[in-house]
Amino acid sequence: SYPSMSDAAPPDSDAKSNDPTEMTIEYTINNKKFVKVLKRPPSGYRPPPSSSQESSPKPLYSLPLPSPAAPTPSDGQHGSQTASDGEVPKEASEYHPVEWVTSIPDVGKSLRGLKMFFGTRSVSVFAGTWNMEGKSVASAPDLNLEAFLVPGHHIYAIGTQECEASIGKSLVFSPSKQPWEDRVGDTLGPNYMLERSHSMGALHLGLWMLKDVTVWIGGVKSGAVVTGLGNVVANKGGIGVAFNLARTSFLFINSHFAAHAKNVAQRNSDFHRINALMPLSPSMDSRPTLINGPAPAPREPHSAPPSPSRRASVSSTGSAPSMALSDDIPSLTVSEQYDRVFWVGDLNYRIMGNKPSVEASIKGGYREVLLANDQLLTEKQKGLVFQDFVEGALAFPPTYKFDKDCDVYDTSPKARVPSWTDRVLYKDTPHVTQKAYGCCQELKLSDHRPVAGIFDVRFDMPDILLNNDPSSQGSEKQSKVCLVM
Repeated sequence: SYPSMSDAAPPDSDAKSNDPTEMTIEYTINNKKFVKVLKRPPSGYRPPPSSSQESSPKPLYSLPLPSPAAPTPSDGQHGSQTASDGEVPKEASEYHPVEWVTSIPDVGKSLRGLKMFFGTRSVSVFAGTWNMEGKSVASAPDLNLEAFLVPGHHIYAIGTQECEASIGKSLVFSPSKQPWEDRVGDTLGPNYMLERSHSMGALHLGLWMLKDVTVWIGGVKSGAVVTGLGNVVANKGGIGVAFNLARTSFLFINSHFAAHAKNVAQRNSDFHRINALMPLSPSMDSRPTLINGPAPAPREPHSAPPSPSRRASVSSTGSAPSMALSDDIPSLTVSEQYDRVFWVGDLNYRIMGNKPSVEASIKGGYREVLLANDQLLTEKQKGLVFQDFVEGALAFPPTYKFDKDCDVYDTSPKARVPSWTDRVLYKDTPHVTQKAYGCCQELKLSDHRPVAGIFDVRFDMPDILLNNDPSSQGSEKQSKVCLVM
């Protein structure tokens, strides 16, 4: 286990089960408490690495942490130290420094349209996230999005936070996200179309697909959950977009969790609230809905797209009145209901330590030291959050917070500790293989760097096509299929 972190449960988590192998997670929704019983990881447990995930070695030492007895700034990053500011303890020499990856690897396929479905029955998925710090792409005509949106993938799911305007302005004025959508569409090119987009306040999630893929898409829907002030104001929350690809259900979630280093328990609660209340389930219903607010108007039928490059965009209200919830909270979370799930966003988990030592570890390439003090990895190891999700190896440098137009970490008076706030996770299944995970240091429009994961995702075909596949099991009788487009 990580010796640098407290083993105490956060304030909103409590182990009440008499079974020592179980623990109870409590979270509050609209002043009502809900309970979820989970299997407790054994002491010292480390989840086994998936086929696409590296195993992090046990840390030899911990970065300096704030002293509980010492007064700390509101962001909670400074305090007592076990090493001088800017120094890495000598034990770190036993590590093997890494060379940071500062671009998103180009592992795109040579796309061949519908032919892919008769071969691997898989799609290449690009899932990305970027906190844009309220900046508009209109203010950056030379922005090279191609460095972020590397080519060669069937599906692009791009989640942004503080998109096109700050959170405050977005809640008051609800600025259009179309400039961003148009810029992404222009970058991807005419062979792609915006299948669905959904915005709530400053949050936005867009789903672009290769046009040849859309013939197999159905049940497209979207929804949102507010986790901001009083669970009413949409300064924080999550957006989900879901669809069926042939016989397999897909779900993408973009979220912006609570800020500041000390608010770990609140971030965990944000995850559980979104996962429990996202108003989506695998079906052919295409009506988007919003927890704590009115449902947006129904989208146009899937078979009648408004334009050759865009199907439907949905905007949820930036704030919403409180809404009484039924006692019948779904027994299955939204991520449990879908076959393939990808969760992206500014999750706001921080690296615990003082800024000079964290920066020295980054400069020295001491990745394992940083991993040992990453809040999200620690909370996952305790089994408190993202229990059924895995994440690729963090081989890129922390993506927050940078000074304007440069690669220098925050030099403002707040001196925020560099952290991996921007993440891409996916539901653990042998049908998803992560091919790449990286950040794009070239885009300096924001104080965050964009992050993306690239995945090879298998899906189930209808029986009529499976019977035509020589590798499939079953009837010897084969059918011939003709597609006219």
